Amino acid sequence: MTARPLGKLNHLRVWHDNTGKKPSWFFSRMMVEDLQNEEKYYFICDRWLAVEMDDGQIDRVIPVAGRSELTSFSHLFWNKTRRNFTDGHLWFSIIHRPPRSRFTRVQRLTCCLSLLFMTMTANIMFYGQEANVTQPALIKFGPFSFTLHSVYIGVISGLMVFPVSIMLVTCFRYASVKPDKTKDKYKQNLNVACSTSGPDVLTITYDKEHESQKDYLDIGDEELRKLATPKTPYRDLLTRATLSDSRELKSSVSQRGKTAMSTRHIDFDEDDEAISSYIQGTEAKYPTSMVNTPAGVTEIKTKRKKKFELPWWFIYIGYILSFCSVAGPFYTLVEIGGVLGPTKSAEWLSSMTVGLIQSILLTQPAKVLIVALLFALFIKNPSKDEDEERELKSDEDYLHITTVQDEKTRERAINIKNNMMTTYAPPDEMQLHDARQLRYKELKMHAITRDIILYLLFLYLLMMCAYGNKAEDSYYVKKSCYDTFIKAKYVHHYNYSIYNMHKVNSHQSFMDWIEHVVIPGLYDHTNYDGNKYNQHSKFIKDQANYLVGVARLRQIRVKSDPCIIAREMRNYISNCRETYDVISEDTASYDEGWIARNESENKQQLPEWKFESAIDLSGYPYWGTLNVYGGGGYVAELGKDLSTAKAVFERLKSNRWIDIFTRGVFVEFVLYNSNLNMFSISQVLIEFPPLGSAIHYPRFHIMRLDRYVGPFTYVILAAEVLTFCFILFFTITEIKKIFKLRNAYFKEGWNVLEFALMIICLVTIFMFFFRLANSILTTKAIRDKPKEFHNFQYTIMWDEIYGYLMGTLVYLSTLKFLKLLKFNKRMSVLFDVLNYASKSLVTFSIVFAILFFAFVQLAFLLFGASMFGFKGIIQTAETLLVMMLS
Repeated sequence: MTARPLGKLNHLRVWHDNTGKKPSWFFSRMMVEDLQNEEKYYFICDRWLAVEMDDGQIDRVIPVAGRSELTSFSHLFWNKTRRNFTDGHLWFSIIHRPPRSRFTRVQRLTCCLSLLFMTMTANIMFYGQEANVTQPALIKFGPFSFTLHSVYIGVISGLMVFPVSIMLVTCFRYASVKPDKTKDKYKQNLNVACSTSGPDVLTITYDKEHESQKDYLDIGDEELRKLATPKTPYRDLLTRATLSDSRELKSSVSQRGKTAMSTRHIDFDEDDEAISSYIQGTEAKYPTSMVNTPAGVTEIKTKRKKKFELPWWFIYIGYILSFCSVAGPFYTLVEIGGVLGPTKSAEWLSSMTVGLIQSILLTQPAKVLIVALLFALFIKNPSKDEDEERELKSDEDYLHITTVQDEKTRERAINIKNNMMTTYAPPDEMQLHDARQLRYKELKMHAITRDIILYLLFLYLLMMCAYGNKAEDSYYVKKSCYDTFIKAKYVHHYNYSIYNMHKVNSHQSFMDWIEHVVIPGLYDHTNYDGNKYNQHSKFIKDQANYLVGVARLRQIRVKSDPCIIAREMRNYISNCRETYDVISEDTASYDEGWIARNESENKQQLPEWKFESAIDLSGYPYWGTLNVYGGGGYVAELGKDLSTAKAVFERLKSNRWIDIFTRGVFVEFVLYNSNLNMFSISQVLIEFPPLGSAIHYPRFHIMRLDRYVGPFTYVILAAEVLTFCFILFFTITEIKKIFKLRNAYFKEGWNVLEFALMIICLVTIFMFFFRLANSILTTKAIRDKPKEFHNFQYTIMWDEIYGYLMGTLVYLSTLKFLKLLKFNKRMSVLFDVLNYASKSLVTFSIVFAILFFAFVQLAFLLFGASMFGFKGIIQTAETLLVMMLS
């Protein structure tokens, strides 16, 4: 509030002294109101006053806003949205209410509490009534679904609560302020004269910059608008100023018997002191506190439209009404809740909570935005002042001594004015430069600290996603499968070790293992005491895992055509056995006993002797110990119970299903542990090389199809969502950095790591959703066909690829954390040393690789035929590396 009218305003100069913990200030807009004629002047800036933001300036000149700016969409939309959120939205306004509103936070919170209890009471009266409606039509809108009856209940509940809610808000919002006798007595002694006396004509000639701003105010051309930053003292902005004798100042002061008249001319180009001395001289010569309305001059009176107000005691009525609206519904809720029972009450409370949250966070904000949008597009009327009070509160003082009569208050105002005159001055360029450099260092320190904290959080969430994918009990589930089928611990024999898989070294021992270990382990329902439990149960021997569908044997064979024998050896060898490869794989169909099938005979063919391709079996090639085997083969399903499995096995054994042309047999089945929600997929492979014997390659893959079962899995889900948000943020940041630096981006090693990390993150996200979709399809297939075998080979592949990607992602993300520690002096020295020695390290690595590869070849040639660890080049390299590491 100023001591005298400012007249017609053309521009505003605003600055700050860049002090405090957070001096940066985004200046959006400012409104100045003339309290005599209620004229308002708007100054719109929307720029930073900060040394480190925008153009780095903290001193700006803003021209007064014209009609086009005040009615622009951005100004109206954001102004209306802010107003509606801070005052119209009852819940949000508890935190951010208008600063001078009489509707306090306690009163708003009271209204919210009353509204909540009344809504709960109205809702519970109709809860469960939808079941009485015959065939309510279900309406789906994306993930949401509702019925017309539920909408009707919501509308009726809202109408029931609406009148009481409006009464409460009206009592608090429109209640007047309680009269203050001390303040009224002070007002009687306060005499602030507002008249036409005193110098009132100030003519300013602008320079070129302000002329362009003045033209903008006249014609509204956006190109002419310039938010100037004063680079010279304020006296340079006012190049010429004249105070003309345009009006004679007549005022009579009856108490002192003086008549004051003055005409004066001042050239502002002389010095800033001229401005100060003139203003001080005017205040001393014509203090507004001494001036009364002179005779012959008509007193200016503005009729302000009186605002609707209720008596101050309506606040107590509002509190009484609030108490009743809480106590009554509380009693009703307790009574009706007791009738509904705990289950129904919990369901109602859950639905009520979800509805309330949806209303607060979705419905009401959407309503506010829509209203603001319509207001900005169609109404286009600048918002009125949001301040409801113009009178000073008990803890506020006038800033100008000429408006105060009380001696104590006048003395306090003088101190305030003196402090303002000595403190609030815009810094010079040197101070700004020093402040800017200091601020840059502070921002860099804050950015490093923020990056470390955020990246630690991201790394923690990423590890939760990685380790949450692997259940802690996977080891025990896998061990149970090994004990049952590999180590044969459940075989009823005094020496069960003779039947375990490691004893398989021929066709006969393999068939014995199938007969005495695999089939009993899957289908035998005999307890440890010899009694049989439910023979129709699908639980296997350990009584913990459930057999999904049926088990099967899949054989890979080579063609029986004689191979080419060397001429020198034909007198000694009549036939030979080929090794397996894709070309020599047998794909023909046979009759029992591997007899060539005559297609002209109309004879039924058993499935065990018919070749099925990888496409038919939904498989893909499998990498064993000796070869890569195709996804097809000859399949023998063992059936759904023990008798069927024994019958199939006896048929296979009697017709020599395993012979000298068999190169591999897969034992495939799927188990499910309902206690741990885990699937165990068997891919046990027995390879039969052409030279005889057998090579074992047991493998059980443990995984979950439905990963979100149990309370902790929802924590993992939340971690996955947050990790996805972090990755999205990092990706956008890196893309912006790439576009900014272009080719220079890839010249730095850390940027290459960032780019690789970004690509792996995106691929991992894609694989996550692809694996999720595959798991859903596999679960649906099991549900639709529970008695058939389901091949999990592709499901395992996607799960393994996702695991490899997640492991690589965790590894690279951990390495990236070293980059954030470069601010540490020791870490910086370490990186500098590595950077300095990089060329030498590369040269040494080349020499080391040559020498190491020479030893690999030597070891392979010497021990490859006699030791398993040296059977191949890769295995030899691994063995030598392990030897180097002791």
